[in-house]
Amino acid sequence: MILRVIIKVYFSCLLVNRQWCRNAVPLLWSDIEIHGNKQLLRVCLSVLNAEEKALLKPFEIILPNNPNRYLNILHILRLFTLVQLMGLENAQSLAEFLYKNTALSFLNISHNQLHSETLKILVEALCKNTTITSLSLDYNQLNSDEAKSLAEALYENNTITSLNICNNQIGSDGGKALAKALYENTTLTSLSLNYNKLYSEGGNALAEALCKNTTLTSLSLGDNSISPEGGKVLARALYKNTTLTHLYLANNQLGTEGGKALAEVFHKNTTLTHLYLGSNELGIEIGSAFAKALYYNTTLISLNLIYNKLNSKVVKTLAEALHNNITLKSLWLGGNNIDYTTSNEIRKFLIWNKQIF
Repeated sequence: MILRVIIKVYFSCLLVNRQWCRNAVPLLWSDIEIHGNKQLLRVCLSVLNAEEKALLKPFEIILPNNPNRYLNILHILRLFTLVQLMGLENAQSLAEFLYKNTALSFLNISHNQLHSETLKILVEALCKNTTITSLSLDYNQLNSDEAKSLAEALYENNTITSLNICNNQIGSDGGKALAKALYENTTLTSLSLNYNKLYSEGGNALAEALCKNTTLTSLSLGDNSISPEGGKVLARALYKNTTLTHLYLANNQLGTEGGKALAEVFHKNTTLTHLYLGSNELGIEIGSAFAKALYYNTTLISLNLIYNKLNSKVVKTLAEALHNNITLKSLWLGGNNIDYTTSNEIRKFLIWNKQIF
């Protein structure tokens, strides 16, 4: 069962060292139908030495006779997931791999507790790599200085389109460094910074960057205590930004003021299609403000307002707005104070409307 869940991780283990390869190859081969990439396994088997091949005899594996007929694994691997990358030696090996690989597009180095020196080595490799388009570094305890190193890489790298740094500790300074990079970077389209203690200062810096950045389409800033002030700054940015389509702001203590500013944006913003505002203590007044906005907005496809202290009256108002709105496809209202009768009425309306799922 474990093998079925982390199959991609096992493929990555083959590249760490020979001991890992000895453990991973039998596991991969023991249930070949769950991944189906026999060519990749043959490539891995072809580089085993005599001692390692002997360990595979109990599994009755037919080893390849002509290793040269298969492509080098460094050139065919497109997705690489590595867990527990500890120490400079392993980081240097990974960096060397990044220099040589000509096909890798997705690199996942999450859950590794990367140190400054380790990250520095990887950043240097990323500055020269021209194939990676997606990089995931969540759960690495990265601090503000390490975020600054990543920001520097964004100045030079022109291929990464998706960057995930969720669940780290980059703080306000790290957020500001990344925001500064967004003024220059013209390739990044998705940036995820959930759970990073950005606070209003870091959130404000990123909001200001949105006023000038013309490539970012998705920004996730959930659980960063951005505060009402940060919500207002983001709202002002959305009046100017013409490319952002997805904005995730769940659990940011936006409150009434931040929520009101964001609701007013939708009278004029014509690009944002997905907005996530769950758990922000918006309250009844802001729920009504969003209902009013839905009468005018013609681009929003998904709106998430879960756990925001809305009541049945507000929810009815939102439902009424949908009589005029023909673009919204998804409206999330769970965790609010909605009575059974209202829930039933809305359910019937949604079935009739056939626009909301």
